[in-house]
Amino acid sequence: METAIEVDSVKYLYHDGTLALDYISIEIKRGQRVAILGPNGAGKSTLLLLLAGLIEPSHGCVKVLGLQARGKAIAEIRRQVGIVFQHPDDQLFCPTVWEDVSFGPLNMGLSETEVEGRVKEALDIVGMTGYESKAPHHLSLGQKRRAAIASVLAMKPQILLLDEPTANLDPRSRIELIRFLNKLHETKRITMILALNDMDLALALSDRAYVLEKGKIVAEGTTREIA
Repeated sequence: METAIEVDSVKYLYHDGTLALDYISIEIKRGQRVAILGPNGAGKSTLLLLLAGLIEPSHGCVKVLGLQARGKAIAEIRRQVGIVFQHPDDQLFCPTVWEDVSFGPLNMGLSETEVEGRVKEALDIVGMTGYESKAPHHLSLGQKRRAAIASVLAMKPQILLLDEPTANLDPRSRIELIRFLNKLHETKRITMILALNDMDLALALSDRAYVLEKGKIVAEGTTREIA
């Protein structure tokens, strides 16, 4: 199976000197669903930002789809990797759902026809057809989460990163999102990496897992082995 992501001896320090990741190494194959588990402050979100090419390691190497995440390769990595943040309000900033979902494809320089097709497909995948003209701030949290995912899927990424995707959802919305993400993986075989602090959720959504604690990997294996 082809490798999608390689993280080799990566260390990351914040500007104030805080150590977020402490020489970690991971390997993720194409099509896998991988949970990054750990408590708040373990370094999970920082790792996702590195994989998305939004920050660069202080030491070590990150490779995404064979490209080293630095320099000119960053732009290509950002086209191939979609990240869904923990708080959808950080991702939805346009007056309507349609404008939010079309924002990425428009900035890729795609034709109007291609953009329209991508937006319709992405909204259909997440079950948000009919919400195109809705203002994001009028949506429920679960709907916002789906709209945020649609805005990423419209870019047609090969890798999908999700930071605490069910955070603050009510039980019904949580179940619906789990079903949706499982169906998305089943139909698209997209590589999925999820930052989680819930083992039950990891069992429902992933096949392999890494456990982070204070920036270090303290366990890895199949999710059932970790559980």
